[in-house]
Amino acid sequence: MVIALGLEHAQRAAKAQNAVTDMTNELLKKNANALHEATVSTAKASERGIVDIETLTQTNAELVKTFDEVLQIQSEGRQKRLQAEADMVRMENELKQKLLEIRK
Repeated sequence: MVIALGLEHAQRAAKAQNAVTDMTNELLKKNANALHEATVSTAKASERGIVDIETLTQTNAELVKTFDEVLQIQSEGRQKRLQAEADMVRMENELKQKLLEIRK
């Protein structure tokens, strides 16, 4: 009977030891996986840079487009001012001519 109790106790102890070993192995695997994911994520974030090249490319294209539009607007404005100046000179000459006709 003592031997049977000793064997039962030894079997329970072995089962408990196996359960502890299995749990330890599982925790080690989970921790290693979590460490891997965190480390890779951190490495990717640190190597990404402050600004993505796609952002710089889009920003540069938008700035070039802005400059082109501003230059076009300025050119059109310059042409309109020249036309307005020519119209004013023409109107002034017409007015002077009319005044000269009235004096006669």
